[in-house]
Amino acid sequence: MTGMEELLACVDQKEVLLTRIFNLARQIEVVCCEPEHPAPTALIQQRQVFLERLKKCADRVSFLIGRMPAPDQERVSGVLSGRVSKQECSEQEQLLRDRETRCRSLLRGALASDAESARQMKKERDRLQKLVNDSRGKGRETSPFSNVTV
Repeated sequence: MTGMEELLACVDQKEVLLTRIFNLARQIEVVCCEPEHPAPTALIQQRQVFLERLKKCADRVSFLIGRMPAPDQERVSGVLSGRVSKQECSEQEQLLRDRETRCRSLLRGALASDAESARQMKKERDRLQKLVNDSRGKGRETSPFSNVTV
């Protein structure tokens, strides 16, 4: 397997992992948008496993690029970042560029879902905190905590 073939395989794996992370992020977002939702702990743990694998994949890509001669390193980095236009790319470079573009798109989608999930969890946390604070209020005979003495 040539360096470029191995690089393509790593970017393929990166795309698969980012697709799984994106799908989990969407599932977490759906769960977090439900009223009085349970914590999506299992989904978050599953996502963390994929994130760790993604880190290893990214490290491998960096290692493979680092083994290339300096001009090739610059070229491949430009292809991966999208700085090299599609017209300037060889067939393998176009595959690499397209896959990395899809990876960036998946990452943006996952980040957007994560941000929405965090917003929803904060909203639920604030709601629950208000309930706790209200239940501690003085003179509330109906509060389940009104007869608790400290």
